[in-house]
Amino acid sequence: MEKEEAGGGRERRTDGAEGREGELALEGLYRTERSSVFRAAYRMLGSVADAEDVTQELFADLHAGGLPELRSSRAYLVRAAVNRSLKLLGSARRRRERYAGEWLPEPLPDPDGPELPEQAAEQRERLTYGFMTLLEQLTPTERAVLVLHEAYGYAYEEIAIMLGKTPAACRQHGSRAKRKLSRARGEKEEAAADRKESRAGRAAVSMKPQEEDEADAARGGAAREQLIARFVEAFERARVEELRELLSDDAVLVTDGGGKVRAAMRPIVGKERVLSFLASPKILHSARAALKRLVRLNGEPQLLLLAKPGEAESILCLEADASGTRIRKLYLIRNPDKLAHVKA
Repeated sequence: MEKEEAGGGRERRTDGAEGREGELALEGLYRTERSSVFRAAYRMLGSVADAEDVTQELFADLHAGGLPELRSSRAYLVRAAVNRSLKLLGSARRRRERYAGEWLPEPLPDPDGPELPEQAAEQRERLTYGFMTLLEQLTPTERAVLVLHEAYGYAYEEIAIMLGKTPAACRQHGSRAKRKLSRARGEKEEAAADRKESRAGRAAVSMKPQEEDEADAARGGAAREQLIARFVEAFERARVEELRELLSDDAVLVTDGGGKVRAAMRPIVGKERVLSFLASPKILHSARAALKRLVRLNGEPQLLLLAKPGEAESILCLEADASGTRIRKLYLIRNPDKLAHVKA
């Protein structure tokens, strides 16, 4: 959780003789805070390309206008990224209404290099692909309030300053956002998430060693990889009954082709309908012909299918149910524009 002072603060600008010093400070700020700015924009927009644009434009404007002296550089930058993203979301929503078929967020590849411990923990908790799809249920303001409150730990009074609203209004937006996510998750999923967040909230006063938390996360990741491996093997070998066993009763498959490649125009709902899609001769033949490998996206292993080496054809993101033993959501991303940033 990236808790900082809400205002960030502008106290003075550097210019004249201090210009070079300001440039060096901005370069240092870009190196240390670029990922925080990008993550804030990505949470808001669900688009890697748009988040990159927000990040680059924000730092370009700082370079052109001079670097302010900041009481809290990260808070200032996160606030700026969220507000810029809010301005983009209106036009983005209109474009998505005209989108061919279902619109899914772009998967975000995990960073190649090591992250700070707090960044790694935040990514695991808040950037999973399933969480990103849930954020699409919210209005832009609800999304901004939820991101700032849940992912960054700001109080509603602080968010009010950042967004130019009253604390009461921000609290209402936050409550509505949580109710919407609760309905979208389903009661069982919400209860599991509440238990997980409750454990995270007690971490500061818990006597549980950090090593045990890391071990729990490693075990959960290993179990998930095993679940995916079982799914991939059953899929490749056309073991229909095993696929049926791996799907939850309320399984849903959503595909995104963006009108550029073949994809289902509506979600496929229910175990048997999802199974019929996966087990169709055309899909099974295509899956067998494709090269496959696991890649880490949004903090979790997912399945990348390649038409040939170096050419991504689609990504299948799987979301387990609360028990972790069945697959509840399947997201098939086939739009070539959303695969461009994934290393094939």
